[in-house]
Amino acid sequence: AWVYFGGRSTNKGAGMKKLEKGLWELSVPAGVHDIEIRPDLVGLDTQFIRGVEVASGATVERTLDLGGSGVVRLRLTVDGKPADGNAWFYFGGKATGKYVAMKKLETGLWELTVPAGVHDIEVDPQPAGLANQLIQGVDVKAGTTVEKSLSL
Repeated sequence: AWVYFGGRSTNKGAGMKKLEKGLWELSVPAGVHDIEIRPDLVGLDTQFIRGVEVASGATVERTLDLGGSGVVRLRLTVDGKPADGNAWFYFGGKATGKYVAMKKLETGLWELTVPAGVHDIEVDPQPAGLANQLIQGVDVKAGTTVEKSLSL
């Protein structure tokens, strides 16, 4: 998180001090300032809070929702039966290289809470002999559960 003194167009800014997860702070001179937040997650855009007016000696607090999160569930079957294997979730698409393994709930069922956005899922089916499969363009809206099924 950055604060731009007198607004972003001035290019006069300073990084805010992280106090704890989700909370930043910075002492600034009185005036009107812009705050820039650059989330370190693919699929979440840089956001601004513009025109934050700070009076001398005052503490001003702002809350920003970076887009929320949703849940993705994946069902995998082979010949109509739950299949074993692994599933990886790619934040912002496979080309980003930013991924995490999905949580296996039971044979044939995986789940993961992810930031809102458009993502890809790669499935590595087991038993051996079946090729990896890619589900592209999984659109996750904040507060929703997206269910995908893949039959091999």
